[in-house]
Amino acid sequence: MLNKYYLYILLFMLMPIAQAATDCSVVTEIPVTECEALVDLYYGTDGENWRINSDWKVTNTPCSWRGVSCSAGNVVGLNLHYNLLNGTIPESLGNLNNLIDLRLTSNQLTGFIPNSFENLQNLQILWLSGNKLNSEIPEFLGNLSNLTQLYLNSNQLTGTIPESLGNLNNLEILHLGVNKLTDLPESLGNWNFNSLLTLGLNTNQFTGSIPESLGNLSGLQYLHLGANKFIGTIPESLGNLSNLQKLYLNSNQLTGNIPTSFVNLTNLINLSLSSNKLTALIPDFLGNLSKLKTLNLGYNQFEGNIPSSLGNLSNLLNLYLDINKLVGNIPNSLGNLSKLQRLSLRNNKLEGTIPDSLGNLNNLISLYLHNNQLVGTIPDTFTNLSKLVELYLSGNKLTSIPEDMGNWNLNSLLRLALSKNQIPGKIPNSLGNLTTLQGLGLGNNLFSGNITESLGNLTNLLSLTLNDNQLTGIIPNSFENLTKIQTLYLYKNQLSGEIPSFIGNLVNLRTLQMGYNQFIGNIPSSFGKLNKLSNLNLGFNQLTGNIPDSFGNLTSLVYLYINNNKLSGNILESLGNLPKLYRLNLSNNELCGNIPLSFVNLFRKAVNRAGIIYNGFELSTNNNHLTISDSGSELFETFPKLETQLKYQTPCPQPSCLVYAIHDEGLNDSQLFTINPEDNFTVQALGTTHFGHDLEGMAIHPETKEIYVSSGDDQAKGLPNGHIYQVDKANGSLTSICNTGLGEVSAMSFHPTDYKLWVWADAEGLFTVDIEQCLVTEITTSRAKVEGLTWDNSGETLYGSAGKALYSYTNGIVEKTCNNFPSQVEALDMLEDGSLLFGLHNPKDTKIHSFNIKNCSVQDSIPLPVNTPYTDIEGIAWYCK
Repeated sequence: MLNKYYLYILLFMLMPIAQAATDCSVVTEIPVTECEALVDLYYGTDGENWRINSDWKVTNTPCSWRGVSCSAGNVVGLNLHYNLLNGTIPESLGNLNNLIDLRLTSNQLTGFIPNSFENLQNLQILWLSGNKLNSEIPEFLGNLSNLTQLYLNSNQLTGTIPESLGNLNNLEILHLGVNKLTDLPESLGNWNFNSLLTLGLNTNQFTGSIPESLGNLSGLQYLHLGANKFIGTIPESLGNLSNLQKLYLNSNQLTGNIPTSFVNLTNLINLSLSSNKLTALIPDFLGNLSKLKTLNLGYNQFEGNIPSSLGNLSNLLNLYLDINKLVGNIPNSLGNLSKLQRLSLRNNKLEGTIPDSLGNLNNLISLYLHNNQLVGTIPDTFTNLSKLVELYLSGNKLTSIPEDMGNWNLNSLLRLALSKNQIPGKIPNSLGNLTTLQGLGLGNNLFSGNITESLGNLTNLLSLTLNDNQLTGIIPNSFENLTKIQTLYLYKNQLSGEIPSFIGNLVNLRTLQMGYNQFIGNIPSSFGKLNKLSNLNLGFNQLTGNIPDSFGNLTSLVYLYINNNKLSGNILESLGNLPKLYRLNLSNNELCGNIPLSFVNLFRKAVNRAGIIYNGFELSTNNNHLTISDSGSELFETFPKLETQLKYQTPCPQPSCLVYAIHDEGLNDSQLFTINPEDNFTVQALGTTHFGHDLEGMAIHPETKEIYVSSGDDQAKGLPNGHIYQVDKANGSLTSICNTGLGEVSAMSFHPTDYKLWVWADAEGLFTVDIEQCLVTEITTSRAKVEGLTWDNSGETLYGSAGKALYSYTNGIVEKTCNNFPSQVEALDMLEDGSLLFGLHNPKDTKIHSFNIKNCSVQDSIPLPVNTPYTDIEGIAWYCK
């Protein structure tokens, strides 16, 4: 037991002792006052939530705390840069009177610099930048004679620069930029700044002229006066700063020219005079500043030619001469700048062709030549620019693109801008080889012909602009591959055909502009998947059908323009619930019914404006067939000028309907014809006879309203049996759609909700056909001879006629429903009231009848039956717009 007892005592002695909070009274490695100053800093700046606070207020050895440096028993360094200090600097910090280096940059310190800092006579480095200090710069800082670095930039300091700072003859770096300082002292350059190398005064509120005295700071290597409100000319005296390596005077209101004294600044590496009002010519002597790496003269009013002497700047990496009034040709000498990475000459009045010599700049990353008056083409030498990322040539007068440009060695190119030129002809196929492209701009040119399929190879594209050209044809199927696309501009062309449904799969689209074309058909319901879409313009086309229900899912939509089409049906109630909708143009369509009450939500978004713009929401509904319901008074109250818009409405037109049918002209000759109930049931041939075509089945697509016909087994030589065609409703012409491989498709009908095509193949059975992929699926086999087929309006029951009998197919079960048609039925279609429209194979009865399924009787009531001159009706479809 005794041994066990001593073992417990030994284990207890070896256990680590929990550390209590720091007790400055027992700290021995630094004075108590210094320890207490550190503790005050911890508590005063929310030390518990510092980014890193290792050991602070935990141990009695402050010299081990994170950021604290000690020497000879005193704190000499304190570095808490970017550490989430939040609060004011405690006065007691001035008790660290042996401090040499104090760095509290990039925190959230507020208030003022403590007066006690006057005690820090040993301080050499003081970094307080990147905080929220909001006082004036204290005079006493001028007493800290050992200071070599003073960083007070990026705060909210006000007032002027105290003259006492002129006492700091050891100061090498003075950064006061990004504050709210005013009134730069005229005498600053005469202060005792004998050691000053860096002076940063940028982004303040200094006004007046730049002090001439700054030219006396002969040791300066860095001078930043940018982003102030300086006016007047640049002082000649700055040319005395022969040691200057970086000079920034950008973003002021300086006028006049570049001083001739700048010829002396032979050590300059960076010179930025951009965003001023400098005029006159760019001086030739700049070409002698051979150490320059960046020359930025952009956003001024320089005139004349670009000096060819700039081609001597062999170390130049960046040259910006953009947004001036420069004229003439681009000097060939710029091709000598072999290290150049960025060249911007945009927004000038430069003329002539693009020099071949620019192709020598094989380190070039960005080339901005847009918005000039350049002519010709892109030099073949550009094939050498393998590092080029951005090539902007838009807004010029270029007249061609090299056909093989896409085969050049432009393996790094991300953005190619050629919009707003005068380039005619077809878009080169080779552009599809630039597979790194993220942005391609070809808009506002004279391109014609079809959009090349090869553009679909650019699977990294985020933006594609083809607007304002003369492009024709359809949207290429290859565009389905552009799954990263965010911006697609196709507007103001002559594009035609239906809008492909795959556009709805480009789910990263933010902006889709397709207006001012000749698109037909319905708006694809797949657009409802574009939940990132904010701007959709389909206006000025020939689109028909209803606004898709799926538009209610477009919760990011801000702008919706579907005006000047032939859209019909009601306005969706769900549009009024779109949270960001700001502009909605529905005008010049054939929309009917009431303006949804949900639009009250859109009108209430902010304060009303003049005209028809309310709450930041603009609505245009003119020239439709719209009304306000009896319960819509709230709409008028919220949007009183809606009453004005209603004056530009007309009553809803009655449905316009035609009956389409097929007449068997002979063994294998077929004639399409129509019956017009709105014109005294006039029967009229649709186009000419289709000789050799044994057309038997007819069906109308419930969504697109396109009419399809199928062929039997008596086709002329060379024509396939069991084929499906689309009918041109205007002239009866046929377009081949699908070869089913079935021997004879005698009847067909589209399902009313999923739009799948169901067909009967004589002596083979019931099948479905995917008409887009021509994929045939067997439902059931049968030797029966069914010659009429139609779904009911709910899509629950499929009816088929065989001889005089009517059969039903529901949930896989076939039943005989009726057996008393007048004679053999070869054509069926379902009417809106649930009765059947049918035609007979009987020369003695040339009428089209209706049939009541419930009591199995012919119900011939107005407007049926219809007499026709056609004696053998093979297929029939009731079509309403």
